[in-house]
Amino acid sequence: MRSSRRTEPDQTGAGRAPSNPAARDWDFLPDFCSSASTLAVVLIAELIALVLTLVQSEWVGNFWIGWGWISLYLQWMALSGAAILCFLRRLAPPLPPALALALVYGLLLAAAILIGLGVEAVWPLANQPLEGFLWRSTLAAAIIDALVLRYFYVLGAWKSDVRAEAEVRLEALESRLRPHFLFNTLNTILVLIRRDAARAETALLNLADLFRSALETGSSRSTLGQELDWARQYLALEEVRLGSKLDVVWEIDTLPRDAMVPRLLLQPIVENAVYHGIENTLAGGRIEIRGRRLDSRIELTITNPNPYPAEGTVAPRHGLALDILKRRLALVFPERLELLRTEDRDGHFTLRLTLPYEPWKPEASRDGAR
Repeated sequence: MRSSRRTEPDQTGAGRAPSNPAARDWDFLPDFCSSASTLAVVLIAELIALVLTLVQSEWVGNFWIGWGWISLYLQWMALSGAAILCFLRRLAPPLPPALALALVYGLLLAAAILIGLGVEAVWPLANQPLEGFLWRSTLAAAIIDALVLRYFYVLGAWKSDVRAEAEVRLEALESRLRPHFLFNTLNTILVLIRRDAARAETALLNLADLFRSALETGSSRSTLGQELDWARQYLALEEVRLGSKLDVVWEIDTLPRDAMVPRLLLQPIVENAVYHGIENTLAGGRIEIRGRRLDSRIELTITNPNPYPAEGTVAPRHGLALDILKRRLALVFPERLELLRTEDRDGHFTLRLTLPYEPWKPEASRDGAR
C-alpha cells in the first residue's frame, strides 16, 4: 500500500507567515491604488468644489471660472493625497500604528503646503484677492486630514474586529467535520480492507487529504481547483459509506481551476447536501454539482433532494451554515451583491454561487491570511 499521494502544489499559502508582517499595521488605509477609489476621490472633490463655488460671493458672475479654479486646487489636493496613501500602503514601512498615522499626517500636510505655495504662484492669473491663502488652506487641510485619518483608523479597527470574528468562524468551520462521519468512514474502511484493499487504500488517502486540508492554517484563500478536489474527496468517502444511496453528478469542465475563492468554500456545502438531502431519506438521492464561467464571473450550483415537506423549509443547522457562508463571502467580496442565492422547488434544494473571477495571486492569499 502506498503511504503518500501526489497532489497539486499548495497555492493557498497555508502554513506560511506573511512575507511582510509590517503591512498589517497599514490595514487601516483604504486601497487608493484602485481605479474605483480614484474615481470616488475625483467625484467627491468635484462635488466639494461645486458647493464651495456656489457659496463664494466673489465668484458671482464668474461661476464657471471660479468652479474651474477651485476644482483645479481641490483635485490637486485630493489626487496628491490619494497618491501618498497609495504609495505608503504599498510600501508599508515597518512602523507601529501611531507612527504610521503621524507619518501619513505629516506627508499630507507637507503636500498641502507645497500645493498652497503653487497656488499662490499662479493665482494672480485669476484676478482675485488671495490674502492669507497659505495659512488658511494649510489649517483647513490639517483639520480635514485629521478627521479623515481618524475615520479611516476607526473603520480599520472595526474591519479588523469583523475579520477576527470571521477567522474564528472559519476555525470553527474547519474543525466541524462531524465525529460520526469520521467514525462511520473508519468503520467502512475496516470492512473494505478485507473485501477490497484497493478501495480501502483510496478511501484512507482521501480521508487523510481531507483532514489535512481542514487542519491547514495561515490563509483564508484557496483556488477553485483545490476546493473542487476537496469536495470530490469528501463525496468519494460518502459514496463508499452510503453506497448506491448516493449518486453524484459533476458538470464542471469549463470552470477555471485558478480562480481565487475563500478556503473551505465547497466542502461545508456538499457536507450539508449529504446530511440533509441524502441521509435523511430512505431512498437516498442525487447531488448535482454544476459550474460554468460567464466572462468575468463564475457560477456554481449545488442541488440536492429536500426531504422537508414544507415549502422553503431549511433545517436549522443548514441555515446556520448558509449564514456563515454568506458572511465569509461578504468579507472576501465586499463590493459584490447577491453572491449566494437559494431555491427550494419541486422537492429539491438548490444553492447558487456567483463569484467574480479573479486568478489566484500569492499576495492576495497573503492578505487573506491577515
